[in-house]
Amino acid sequence: MKGGLMLKKRFSLTLLLALLLTGCGKPTSSGEVPASSAPPVTSDVTSIPDSESSEIEEQVLPAPAVKAFYENSFGEDKIPGQWEAYGVGDPFVYRFNGVYYLYVSTKDSEVGVRAWKSLDLINFEPITGEGMPEGYVANDEITKAAYAPEVMYNDGFFYMVTSPAGNGHYILKANKPEGPFVPITDNFGQSIDGSFFQDDDEKIYLLRANAGNLRYLPLKSDWTPNTLGARTISNTQIGNWTEGPYILNRNGISYLTFTGTHVTSAGYRVAYSYSEEGPVKHTSYVQDKKSIILNTDPEFNGLGHSATVLGPDLDSYYIVYHNLLNSGGPIRAYSMNRLYFNGTDMVSPHARRYQNVAPEMATFTSHNAATDLEVDGDFLLSPTATKDVFTAEWNIKSSVGQMVFSYEDANNYSYMTFDGRNVALKKVDGGTESDITSFALKTNHPTDVLHTFRIIYRDGVLDVTYDNMNKVLGHKVTLAPGKVGYKGFDTAAIGFTGYSDFARGTSDNYYHKQEMALANSYHLETSELTTSVLQKVEGDYVSAHAKA
Repeated sequence: MKGGLMLKKRFSLTLLLALLLTGCGKPTSSGEVPASSAPPVTSDVTSIPDSESSEIEEQVLPAPAVKAFYENSFGEDKIPGQWEAYGVGDPFVYRFNGVYYLYVSTKDSEVGVRAWKSLDLINFEPITGEGMPEGYVANDEITKAAYAPEVMYNDGFFYMVTSPAGNGHYILKANKPEGPFVPITDNFGQSIDGSFFQDDDEKIYLLRANAGNLRYLPLKSDWTPNTLGARTISNTQIGNWTEGPYILNRNGISYLTFTGTHVTSAGYRVAYSYSEEGPVKHTSYVQDKKSIILNTDPEFNGLGHSATVLGPDLDSYYIVYHNLLNSGGPIRAYSMNRLYFNGTDMVSPHARRYQNVAPEMATFTSHNAATDLEVDGDFLLSPTATKDVFTAEWNIKSSVGQMVFSYEDANNYSYMTFDGRNVALKKVDGGTESDITSFALKTNHPTDVLHTFRIIYRDGVLDVTYDNMNKVLGHKVTLAPGKVGYKGFDTAAIGFTGYSDFARGTSDNYYHKQEMALANSYHLETSELTTSVLQKVEGDYVSAHAKA
């Protein structure tokens, strides 16, 4: 969209002082929020299964109802069984089959990796690997002082990378996210703070600290690094030491977060660089000059070593990190903030301890297909239907059957199939079938282990992910709202199923913004601007002053 616009609602495209949430506390039974310090949030989710100025003339959208707040610097009430005199350091959260798994650094004098799980990113419970002490997922001797353990799933197995007291790395393997994780490599060096990244072409890399910047190395089939492929990533530096890398691929842009200064410094912080040329184009990264996570308040400081994870609403993203309680351990605690996106801009409005708005859950979720889904002839379906904009997720271990969406009736619906190599999306309209799109994976994948599929649909544009890799981006198609579910699947082959009424970042428009947020975006449904030059990014419109 180009040229000037003479329109109704005027914004000076600079900085929007968004919704202020100060003075908000726990909602009363009437739904009102009194002015008080925010208490810890409670959750009603089900039990976790095992595996410059602004001139605004009118309010366009009503503010969403605030359901709950949470307090950062999580204590034993939210994460029971933390390391004594050490707490939760270097937190890593991995989402698998609709459940969040938290892994943390091991105290220097101790052996073993502790972990927890959650449905809502707020309330965690310990997990235990078979044969492990309670709350442990690994206890091999190489896990003494296991720093910054991170986990990824690949074709039926879970892989953990950790650095013993910051001296090189081991890879461990398990059949479940609960472990038990056992070593499959020797210590192959490569500094500290290893982080897995799987590109959309299915290749797997290891990111790691490299003094004043970061490096990545391709991983070979035995999960050891190919040192000949090592590359130093440009524009990834905070002071003289940078660590804690993590890459998020979102809507064709790669966001690389990292941490710097010193772990016991109040000014420990998280910054990021972005690439529009792919995550492994090491010379393409541009560093944003602002720190997205930073606070030096005496009550809440030393914020760093982060990871990013998809929110429970299947659309938002949250950044998890630790805050410093005492430099003597160091003793640290788990914290998190929501992220917002606008092209290459990624912001977290204000990292603070109190009065943080709790994540929203998806519109519909199921962890038990036999009890949560409804039978309709040959179909197993959600009891409710999506809206015109939606994100839906299926977790399956089978090559027989259809993952159903946009279901109106047996003669009008859409579906997706998977045979271990090929994924096809089709539409049934009045009983007549037609193709939507299809793609082939790089290799054959086992169909008797769990795989995650996600459809993201907004304004006639479709994205598809397979095991968290973007496989279809920006496909033009018209899809109807409707129920989601399955046809031809045994319930034993079905894992988590869910959908939300958000897609491609639309939840950012409705979610409470705390303190300040950038207002350089134009949205067709919510704002009209005075004369300005606009350009299209990710299906939205941004000002010429915004990075695109």
